[in-house]
Amino acid sequence: MAIRENFSDGSIDGTVLKVKDAPYFVWSCHRGQARSGTDEQSLCIAPLETPTKIDMSKVGVISQPRAEWEVQGRAINEGPAPLYWDNEI
Repeated sequence: MAIRENFSDGSIDGTVLKVKDAPYFVWSCHRGQARSGTDEQSLCIAPLETPTKIDMSKVGVISQPRAEWEVQGRAINEGPAPLYWDNEI
């Protein structure tokens, strides 16, 4: 399911993921109001239209902080990193 949200509070830890030669951008996205401390920092993914342009109409949330250790202090998922072995994910 694609979501359309305002990510104006900033995002961090972006990286490129390649799946069958299709490039995707994966990053830690703020959902909510980061400045007020009521946000949730999740992992988002979207296809890349070009090496520098994300298709924001197809953003999806792939991970949300739900485990007890992810919500101590603030609800945070960050630092996505694809793992490859023999050119496979």
